[in-house]
Amino acid sequence: MSVIPDFKYILFDLDGTLTDSAPGITASVKYALKKSGEPVPDYTVLCKFIGPPLLYGFMSFCGMSEERAEKAVEYYREYYSVNGIFESELYPGIKELLSQLFSSNKKVILATSKPEVFAVKILEHFGISDYFYFTAGATLDKTRNEKDQVIAYALKSTGITNLSEAVMVGDRFHDIKGAKSNGIRSVGVLYGFGSRKELENSGADFIAKDTKQLCRILLCSAGTKKAQVNSITSAFYDTDIGIIEIGVTDGAVSLIRTAGQKGESVFTELSDEAFRQITEYLSGKRKKFDLPIKITGTDFQKKVYSALLDIPYGETASYGEIAARTGNPKAARAVGGACNKNPLLLVVPCHRVVGASGSLTGFAAGIETKKKLLALEKRNK
Repeated sequence: MSVIPDFKYILFDLDGTLTDSAPGITASVKYALKKSGEPVPDYTVLCKFIGPPLLYGFMSFCGMSEERAEKAVEYYREYYSVNGIFESELYPGIKELLSQLFSSNKKVILATSKPEVFAVKILEHFGISDYFYFTAGATLDKTRNEKDQVIAYALKSTGITNLSEAVMVGDRFHDIKGAKSNGIRSVGVLYGFGSRKELENSGADFIAKDTKQLCRILLCSAGTKKAQVNSITSAFYDTDIGIIEIGVTDGAVSLIRTAGQKGESVFTELSDEAFRQITEYLSGKRKKFDLPIKITGTDFQKKVYSALLDIPYGETASYGEIAARTGNPKAARAVGGACNKNPLLLVVPCHRVVGASGSLTGFAAGIETKKKLLALEKRNK
């Protein structure tokens, strides 16, 4: 779980992230394989070509030697450059998302393993080229082919030096690993051609199930013109640890706490998603939350909450250890105060903080609940 920073530079993958390009890519691969005298695999294998560099695809998915794969890439481009390039469509909500990012003064950058000459034509074909600050793609001569190389080129060409302000959005592990190798964060999208498992195993910092959730992740820090800044919408839910209140502010979960009774609820897609994940956690089926969160508090409190997010599932840390992680080793008592004011119960796991001897100390939801949560995690670790 990561606190969402205020991203200023948004790097997008193309195939499987902005466009559903399956028809054009699979048709081009079939053409290349037939012309190479190779057997054509089933559609699920053909779809694996969407995202990775083509040379990698022909070698990995079809067992070709590098020499034969290079020839297949040439055949692929024969068909793709004439027909396949436009056999695709934008995913629902993409144009609206790009418009919102543009109007929020975000610098939108394309970073694709597709040859840059083709990428430029595709953006123009769909009428979205004006939203992009810069377009970075692969070269036809293979001097810039892998996704990490494309991302490095994009960062250098746009003069981005504060890497904490940049994020890569993509649907495959190449996008996530390419971002990591360049020191920037990543958002994996589930509506493309990768799976949640693939994205999580690759180390995606955030995961979005659709373009609406992606928009919330990319804009929650800055808000949008339609959002009322700092407004909170709350909903109340029944759980195994009692009634909880879930609050949403500017497209991020900003409050999770136990409540003695239910108040007036305004249910939202995000609060429902938070409740679903909390239910999974309490039943032992989830170890990691995947939600955009917004944390408020003093600078010290935020340091404490950041340290709490690093405590692994099923493990504990003492107040003194957390104090040391904040750079204030003598502030164990202040850590306890910050935990007591934790605005995001469960998600920011203050229940994993114990006394120096391992004793269970105070917990906003009660000691018995703390015992229950720690026992749950120990059983399912």
